[in-house]
Amino acid sequence: MRRIDGVRLLGVMAWLGTTVGLAGPQNVEAGPLWNREHAAERCPQVCASLGGWTGEWWTTVQGEMSVCQCAGAEPTGEERKEQVVAPTDAGSPPVPESSGELVAIVWGGGKDTTAAYESLAQWEAEKRLLGDLVTFAPGFPKIVSSASVPGLNPGFEIVLLGFCTRDEGRDERAYLKALYPFTYEKPVKGVQAACPTWVERTSKAVKPQQTVKGEGLTLSVVGLARREEPEASDLTSTPVAVRWLSVVARDGAGALLGVYSRKDESSYVGGSRAVGCRTEVKSARKDTVVLERTCNGSSGACDTDPGERWRVTVRWNGKAFIPEEKLLAKWEAKNCAE
Repeated sequence: MRRIDGVRLLGVMAWLGTTVGLAGPQNVEAGPLWNREHAAERCPQVCASLGGWTGEWWTTVQGEMSVCQCAGAEPTGEERKEQVVAPTDAGSPPVPESSGELVAIVWGGGKDTTAAYESLAQWEAEKRLLGDLVTFAPGFPKIVSSASVPGLNPGFEIVLLGFCTRDEGRDERAYLKALYPFTYEKPVKGVQAACPTWVERTSKAVKPQQTVKGEGLTLSVVGLARREEPEASDLTSTPVAVRWLSVVARDGAGALLGVYSRKDESSYVGGSRAVGCRTEVKSARKDTVVLERTCNGSSGACDTDPGERWRVTVRWNGKAFIPEEKLLAKWEAKNCAE
């Protein structure tokens, strides 16, 4: 366990099971932490021998290193006699809700401007995953010194995607964090809200988003739905439901490896009969995601419309996604009027 404050002796003593007295919070490097849930799992283990986890964490080098803040409180009385500093498999407490007025959405950064500009360059390379679905406030993303934002830990140059009130842009924020699992939020004060928003107000993230981890590989399954209305002057067309489903592969450091995407469109004929395609996630594990895609056509005056159902197995082979499709069922229109 490597310490960023240079006090390495405590880490050595911890693994040897030595009793020590700690004073004040201690910041301990924990490797890459992808989100709050990952921090809630990892930080209690990192801080088990250092007074427990305070609930605070942050990323210092995007995709490479994050920090857990350990309480490091001085034990007293019987607690001092019994406290043995040793690693433990302590459970993961829930991440406490912040009392901050807003949250900062942090893309990444580091200890100097060089790291921040490298992080911003990564954003430029990966923003294509969003397409034209999300828009950012003027001036964002941008590089700031963390010391300039009350509530952020000083000493870092970071890339911010925006500031949101606690209840603002929840769906957009969930979608961003699903696509970019290393993105995280920190409570802040004294800033103006500048929250990412959907380009189309009818957009919404499709839940549940899924993340599965294999050896040196993380697959994120991310969905988005949007209702597109016809032009007011178009009296013959019906609204169209559009769904995007993406499988994103990243390596153990969070670097983007590849993306598999599927776009479906469907509409309703006669008010209740869906025409078009819809893709659902059936399972996800290690390097493979299994999808099921159902498509229905329009048959006019028939009780049953024609259609097909396919299984699509999307497998990461170490270099690219390889989709394999298999027809599961096919049906014809039935009971059609003469």
